[in-house]
Amino acid sequence: MIVELEKMFEEAKQLAMVKYSDDSFYDANGNVLSERVHDWRNHVPEEFKRDWAYFSERERKLIFIMAVEAASNEEWD
Repeated sequence: MIVELEKMFEEAKQLAMVKYSDDSFYDANGNVLSERVHDWRNHVPEEFKRDWAYFSERERKLIFIMAVEAASNEEWD
């Protein structure tokens, strides 16, 4: 299971337009940073953004994988 998670995480990192390490959701003034198309941060629920610091690394990776999948399928005009 851990090996599969790491494989999925590596694949998601390659697809992501915004890096996993760029996990800031707000700037110093509280403004949203995730406004670009295909930005995985757009697909993280607000509750998760608020609690991001409290999630384990494994939980963050799972959220990232799901958010990248959603971001890679979006289309903006």
